Amino acid sequence: MTTRIQRRDIPACLREALAAHEALRRLGFRAEDIFVAYHANGIFVELHAQGMEFSVGCGMCEPWITQEKFVELWTRAANAWNDDAQMSSTTRRRIYEESHVRNNGARLVVALVDKGFVFGCGTPPENLLN
Repeated sequence: MTTRIQRRDIPACLREALAAHEALRRLGFRAEDIFVAYHANGIFVELHAQGMEFSVGCGMCEPWITQEKFVELWTRAANAWNDDAQMSSTTRRRIYEESHVRNNGARLVVALVDKGFVFGCGTPPENLLN
């Protein structure tokens, strides 16, 4: 039996990255257009769509999180996020609702629009806050 991953098991920078990825998905962007990057101990969620790029800073990692450790932790967290057997919907909801990106959703939408991104029909930005 797989032990469910808890919020406390995921470092803050990775929780924010999970939430940023989710926010972009809720805005209608395809998962295959969203990437997570580790740069100089910081985590960024990058959107490559519509011929443009956009990056969301997700914070600095704790010093013990090396590039290799990041890959390990991100893979585990992302797999759990997409598997009810590994992470409860309550944990996913809490991670998302507590995130900076969700709580500043209007700024995200404005930044995307200012950059030139277009939201598809049927994918209103208000999905970001649900």
